Amino acid sequence: MKTTTERREHLEALICRAEREALQRPELYRAKVGLMALLGYLVIFGVLFTLLALSVGIGWAALASTTFAILLLKKKLIFVILGMIYVLLRALWVKFEAPDGYRLTAKQYPQLFDRLKTLSRQLRAPRIHQVILTPEANAAIVQTPRLGVFGFPKNTLILGLELLMSLTPAQAEAVVAHELGHLSAAHGRFGGWIYRVRLGWQRIVEGLEQQQNIGASLMRRFFDWYAPTFAAYSFALARSNEFAADAVAAQLTSRADAAQALVNSYVVSDLVSERFWAPFFQQADCNEQPAAPFGPLRDFLSQAPFAADELQRKSAEALAIATGHYDTHPALNDRLQALQAGTPLPKLPALSAAQAWLGERLPSVLADFDRLWLQRHGENWRERFRYCRQGREQLAELAQLPAEQLSAEQHWRLAMLTEEFMPDTDPLPLFQRYRAAHPDANADFVIGRLLLKRGDPAGADSIQAAMQAKPELAIDGCRWLEYFHRSRGDAGAA
Repeated sequence: MKTTTERREHLEALICRAEREALQRPELYRAKVGLMALLGYLVIFGVLFTLLALSVGIGWAALASTTFAILLLKKKLIFVILGMIYVLLRALWVKFEAPDGYRLTAKQYPQLFDRLKTLSRQLRAPRIHQVILTPEANAAIVQTPRLGVFGFPKNTLILGLELLMSLTPAQAEAVVAHELGHLSAAHGRFGGWIYRVRLGWQRIVEGLEQQQNIGASLMRRFFDWYAPTFAAYSFALARSNEFAADAVAAQLTSRADAAQALVNSYVVSDLVSERFWAPFFQQADCNEQPAAPFGPLRDFLSQAPFAADELQRKSAEALAIATGHYDTHPALNDRLQALQAGTPLPKLPALSAAQAWLGERLPSVLADFDRLWLQRHGENWRERFRYCRQGREQLAELAQLPAEQLSAEQHWRLAMLTEEFMPDTDPLPLFQRYRAAHPDANADFVIGRLLLKRGDPAGADSIQAAMQAKPELAIDGCRWLEYFHRSRGDAGAA
């Protein structure tokens, strides 16, 4: 059985080979992708045809021969065969749950649906059956098959409230046009079909994972090989589809709007996480009563809170990220170059898409989101407050004890609580004193982490020692080592 690393290396090699073929022999590559897409359908319908043929054959044989019918009943073979047919058909009939969210209707939000109708008509896109609003800074179209692997999808457009508050109406149209472009005739029939097939096989694998029967197990064995292999080989086409969808968005709006939407999507959400969400959640450390976020988020974004140097720094970081093999979406710099629209700085809108599309109902939408947020997260907020209060009380008690009287557990707890609740106090000496008296891989790891954050190469040795002594620290250790090497510009070591 291959290790995770071997499987990853195999898929990466397949992606690289496919990318070379797509450049050197594009027609042959497209033909291979099409045949691989058909393979999944051939297996599914082959299994279904075999089951039907088997059941018909058994029925005919039983009617033609009384002896055979008696044998089937006596040996209970008929029940075994029917059981196999049932579990395999059940495995093929994968049930998919439609995405859930705050549903928007054309009657309540005519501005939004007018624009959606216009874009769909221009793109000859399939019908959008429902539009839902979610809190995230994201947008997507989800196809939910109503007949399992046999398709007949329900199309749901998902719009993130935070995204709509950080884009102009034209920029938000570019985002929606990009998503519609994947499914539209304007995208190219073959590319759109492959895009849908890739998503379909992913959903089928997810559905089979939720079933516990022999039929699902047999189908999983095939799709566990087929789905990632097809995804890897069709990766180059899927990535080119992203560029094509960007071009569609620019054609329906403008290159400038499409580019600005991309920059805001990549950069502003990170800044909002740092400048709004992180301080917002920190309120739970000191305030027991939960706060509601979405009204304050609107006010925060309307104040254009980011300085020019901050925007430039974040943009430079986003533009420095190279396109990799783990996301069909190309890196920001590649997408902007393909649009040939320059590299605009992030800019918050004077009039947001949320204001334009949700209109006078925006305050009630924000109030509903705040109410739902408090219902879902209020108790977690209060638990965090109680945890912080108890931690500070315990820290105060431990700080009163002489260092020589602390047990190993108390010393460790003092160091951990100091790091968490005393940001103005350097916790490193406490961890180093603990490590000197009590050899511990966890202490090595924390010391290494603190040193790496300061740019001290000695932290790498501590992290590696911790990983060697405690293998379950390997993943987190590798992440810290990668962060350190990248911060020093050493991509090879990273």
